[in-house]
Amino acid sequence: MLSFLLSLALPLPDLLPVLCTRGVQDGMSLLALARLSDKSDWLLRVLPDVPLLHQKFLVDGLDQLAQA
Repeated sequence: MLSFLLSLALPLPDLLPVLCTRGVQDGMSLLALARLSDKSDWLLRVLPDVPLLHQKFLVDGLDQLAQA
């Protein structure tokens, strides 16, 4: 999880505890999130305090992860 967050175009390691409290706690749940068709909507709902730009970088990284 941390390596994924660090690999984003804008590294976001501080999102690790936030994602963990929302149920994304390991590689399997991260990959499941990456494969969701509505991941952008889900992130907007569960991460309302995370700036939209950060969410964009997160979604872009998840899209790349889903295609790998």
